[in-house]
Amino acid sequence: MSHSETSYISRLKITGFLYNKGSVDGNDFDYTKMIVEIRLDDSRGTAHGTSTTEYKIGDVTEVQKYKHIPTPFFADVEMEDAMSGKNRTKKIWAVKPVEMVKPAAASTPNRAAA
Repeated sequence: MSHSETSYISRLKITGFLYNKGSVDGNDFDYTKMIVEIRLDDSRGTAHGTSTTEYKIGDVTEVQKYKHIPTPFFADVEMEDAMSGKNRTKKIWAVKPVEMVKPAAASTPNRAAA
């Protein structure tokens, strides 16, 4: 799966995709963004839980590979960090779905007698 000697593989929880293709005022656009769950930094005690972030993964044809898979799902994602001036970016090389996310068990309300 390796595209570069500095690429690496991360197991990510993919929660969805944003994609669009068209033209506005003569400007064409065609993009797909993968939405991924990330853990909030709770090291300072001011955050708890998860949020999401977006990664660009190519054009609209890219989402066709994953549209049939119910979200969320886990995937091994090959990516690489790169610098452009002072801006750090991530290049997504490959997305390999590996596992469906199991639904959380339903919690039973505590009905203790008063």
